[in-house]
Amino acid sequence: MFLKRNFKDGTTVHPFLIHINPGKVHYHAGSNAYLTKWFENKIEFLPGSLFRTTVSIIRMVHPFIIPRMLYPSYFHIKDHLKYQKIQDLMENRHDLRSTMWFNLFMKELRARVIVRYKDIEMRNEQDILDFLSSYMLGLIDSISIDGYREDKCAKPGKAFISADGSLHKCSQGDHRFYVARLLNVKQIPLSISGIHRSYFLHMCSSNERADLPLCLRKMLREVEVNHQ
Repeated sequence: MFLKRNFKDGTTVHPFLIHINPGKVHYHAGSNAYLTKWFENKIEFLPGSLFRTTVSIIRMVHPFIIPRMLYPSYFHIKDHLKYQKIQDLMENRHDLRSTMWFNLFMKELRARVIVRYKDIEMRNEQDILDFLSSYMLGLIDSISIDGYREDKCAKPGKAFISADGSLHKCSQGDHRFYVARLLNVKQIPLSISGIHRSYFLHMCSSNERADLPLCLRKMLREVEVNHQ
């Protein structure tokens, strides 16, 4: 069965949103555009315009039900550099120059003259300190005081459902997710970007697949309950 991520059932448009305890998610599966990344490596020889067009087409047909051979590899969240930088920043917030994040940025600054985080540009040491103190510590303090507020997050984090039904975090919203996890926030939203085909077949019988939207919602509810 091939099902694109952006399929519609008349009432629901993917991404599917569930609310889970981030402490129950233990692995990260890299990019949510895993298929695009794989193809990009295969077609990197193409001219720029043709490369971009091809990648855009691939993104349009990203499967929601992921075959076993295409399911991305994953690693423990605590081995993720993003997680380590957040944890280190929280532990050393009163000495920003000693943090891993500051020193990585400074190394990059010396090599490239400018470093970026999303649309934020940093051109000197003070810019980096301001980013860490205002932006990142501001995010940490906000979640610490107010919890994970969905109205302050334009896009929720993303995750895959693995073959055994456990959630694997994937790219988008990683920093906010890790802050919430480290602060022991008990419930945050996650948008499901794909489901391992083995789990889908296990949870949805051939008869149930006749009403696919209902079948998927039941499956997502099961995953949500198991991650509280």
